[in-house]
Amino acid sequence: MTVSTADPAGQAGSATSRPGGGGSARPTRHEVVPALAVAAVLAALVAITLVWWADIPTIAAGSSNKLTAAGRLFGLYGGFLAGLAVLLMARVPWLDRAVGTDRLARIHARVGRSVLVALSCHAVLIVVGYAKISGLGVPAQLRTLWDHYPHVLAATFGFGLLVLVGVTSARVSRSRLPYEVWHLLHLATYVAIGLAFWHPLAVGTDFRGHPAHQLLWKGWFVAVGTALLVFRFLTPAVRALVHRTAVEEVRVESPHVVTIRMTGRHMHTFGGTAGRFVRVRFLIRGCWRQSHPFSMSTATAPDAVRVTVKACGRHTAALPGLSPGTPVLLSGPYGGLVATRRTRPGVVLIAGGIGITPMRALFETLPTDAGRLVLLHRAGREEDLTLRAELEELAEKRGGTVHHLLGPRPTNPEDEPLGPSGLARLVPDIAERDVFVCGPPAMMQAVARAARSLGVPRRSIHCERFNL
Repeated sequence: MTVSTADPAGQAGSATSRPGGGGSARPTRHEVVPALAVAAVLAALVAITLVWWADIPTIAAGSSNKLTAAGRLFGLYGGFLAGLAVLLMARVPWLDRAVGTDRLARIHARVGRSVLVALSCHAVLIVVGYAKISGLGVPAQLRTLWDHYPHVLAATFGFGLLVLVGVTSARVSRSRLPYEVWHLLHLATYVAIGLAFWHPLAVGTDFRGHPAHQLLWKGWFVAVGTALLVFRFLTPAVRALVHRTAVEEVRVESPHVVTIRMTGRHMHTFGGTAGRFVRVRFLIRGCWRQSHPFSMSTATAPDAVRVTVKACGRHTAALPGLSPGTPVLLSGPYGGLVATRRTRPGVVLIAGGIGITPMRALFETLPTDAGRLVLLHRAGREEDLTLRAELEELAEKRGGTVHHLLGPRPTNPEDEPLGPSGLARLVPDIAERDVFVCGPPAMMQAVARAARSLGVPRRSIHCERFNL
């Protein structure tokens, strides 16, 4: 294991610890907004339940009616949650900044699974309940519903699309599908929700004769659709027209890493923030169909956006061949790995491999006292230390400390420099610092566990993945 530091005379964590450095226990915006969002969702679910409860006078009339009544409730839950799943990935700026894109994506996946469960229960309970009432078998009852209620047939097709999206979004399936295929299938979500939207309005007893209920249902989906249209489509289109971004410079950092600087008009209004990422679509053959998330590797150039990218597929492997002047569609910035999450005066930034890119931007701009900023960069080999010269120059300029941690993963976990003993040795006062981490998911999880074991509160550990 090789360890090098930009300040040979200094020691990691040599800054004097401050009593009470943990800061105020007052909740931050990044804690308050998610809590308020959860409260709003729970309130909506309670309201849906009350609407359903007020309209079930026949619930005690027999087991069949109980089945169909329960099916209606699951249908209402599924419809609401389907809209929520779309809203979570609509890239609403204030929600993205407060919660973080990575966390929103994880919540989106959980909500998506809940939608499938709720709609499955809805379909089974409704069909079985009506079959018992009519005396028909389940297959015959299903055909009857399709024949007499066209909206049911459309909703069934939409449900099938959602199941297809769910199956292809599973980790095993997604890893085997080309990105273009997975992305195209995922767009089927919008078609599925559109097909299912009118179903409860047309045949649901919770809406017939209840104009207020219909207005709320339509209003929810109009709000979701508006957010999707504005933030995922119109905003990037407007920015493309305003900025007219193009590649200015391509710099090869190593055989597998390239830094791309992009400029355009009025770039000072783009709003880049250290630690965040942009979605980039290079308008050349073979790349224009894909928009990829890349972390900004600097945040102090008001006239440009710079990303540093590691080749990890056919698309990124082609990027060193980009020519200056190549048009670019740029959207963002996104993500919540930002300086405003900090809760303490001291900070330690931890990066694994190409995860150094957002850490480099934070290392350059994160406000803190001299000696209270430490960066640990874990890499397998010397040539994997991307942006090393820039980091060491920044360390000298800002009075920070950089540790380059080289070598393969040790067989003995105790020898891992980012394990509990390694972190305690490199940053003795880590329990009084905020910890920002970016790298492979397994590495981030291991670092978070190690930091927690050393006394770092959960609210002071900040991680985000950018492979979204």
